[in-house]
Amino acid sequence: MKVKTKLNRKGTWDTVRTLCALALLSAWMAQPAKAQDDWWNTGFDQACRAAVAAGSLTVANVDNLRFDGNTISSTNTNGNVTVAPNGSGLVSFSGTERSAGSGANGAYSERGYAEELITLATGGLTTDSSANLLPANSIIQAVVCRVTTTITTATSWAVGDGTTAARFSAANSTLTAGTTSVGLAHMAGNVSTTAAGPTQAAAAKLRITAAGSNPGAGAVRCGVFYTVFVAPTS
Repeated sequence: MKVKTKLNRKGTWDTVRTLCALALLSAWMAQPAKAQDDWWNTGFDQACRAAVAAGSLTVANVDNLRFDGNTISSTNTNGNVTVAPNGSGLVSFSGTERSAGSGANGAYSERGYAEELITLATGGLTTDSSANLLPANSIIQAVVCRVTTTITTATSWAVGDGTTAARFSAANSTLTAGTTSVGLAHMAGNVSTTAAGPTQAAAAKLRITAAGSNPGAGAVRCGVFYTVFVAPTS
């Protein structure tokens, strides 16, 4: 946590004092009860300026939580860290979410999302994504798509991969821009083959398959929700 050392503007100093209040809370609590008010009124600013000058304002402890660089951790033995939004508030995470496995040998799982705008080829019925949207050693939870440019000439479109044309979504005859699809066919109870199911052993591209005739135009934005599993490293 980098803090400005030029404290000539009130706004900057107020921000620094707030950070100091978190970082120096344990020092304040260490004072005798009768001396806490005096330390807060007289010793706090001095300690804060010293911490800034020394570049040591890097860790903040609040109750049982520690804020250190990019890490939020608990300081009490086996302490949980609970994120509890108010009312109907949501807990949102951007990027890839990683869950470490038990032990210290490197196993973990990652929940992620990959997306691409796929412009349909006009020279054939199938169009693959440019990237491998289906990661190796994963379980595919869902494939969600939206037609962003109306599909012409063709009579339907399905979402799958190079092996199973409608693995995720069956043929959809609605072709206009704004049409959406939530692909869960691979999770259905009647899936009878591994290729049509949710497990993904090797990385692969997503494929959109048209029917009737080659598309004259069209674009579909597709996103893949997945969980990747990584084995121990030792």
